Amino acid sequence: MGWHIDVWSRLAVMTKQDDYANFAFAQADWLIQLLITESPKKEWIGGFSRGGVEPTASSIVFLEALCCALALAEFVGDSHRVRRYAEAIRCTL
Repeated sequence: MGWHIDVWSRLAVMTKQDDYANFAFAQADWLIQLLITESPKKEWIGGFSRGGVEPTASSIVFLEALCCALALAEFVGDSHRVRRYAEAIRCTL
């Protein structure tokens, strides 16, 4: 997932094609659903997980993907997504 958002974001910037941007955004929006923002296990907050399992070190690749999506949202002027992705990134810190 992570590298897909990176690649489609880059293509969207290079070609200025809305379809590429929308595809990258759809993936980032789905990814945010996996972000752990609340948990009794504080060390899990900011990780990414499906089904309530412990996040792994590999979830850091999703943070990189959200940074790419944030840059794309800024590039296209989508202020709603800029706020949403920035907040998700802040949650991981």
